[in-house]
Amino acid sequence: MNWIARLLDLFSFKFAPASTAVVERRSEADQALLLLQDYFKSNGGIAETLKGFERAGFIGKVRSWRGDGPILSINSVEALQLLGWKNLRTMSNKSGIPTDRLRELIAESLPVAVRRACAA
Repeated sequence: MNWIARLLDLFSFKFAPASTAVVERRSEADQALLLLQDYFKSNGGIAETLKGFERAGFIGKVRSWRGDGPILSINSVEALQLLGWKNLRTMSNKSGIPTDRLRELIAESLPVAVRRACAA
């Protein structure tokens, strides 16, 4: 490897795509929210995503997330049921957060992310 290649390798973080660089500097909770926003977009928007969640049997929880009242929580197993293993693994690879930790973060962040997306 020549010295230019080594130098570029050393400073490759400066040449990373902007979205990757932003994600790396954020807290895990912030990363989870960004990943969920991407998930909503890739699944036809928030309305389509929530229809899928309702079909999966989470009608009461989804309604609580959309409304003005108390937000019903989910656990990490329910987060896996809602997003699916493949999506969680993709999110984990993108963020660098271990899958088990990401499931916990998604469980904490999903209700808030839905509330914010519905309010926007």
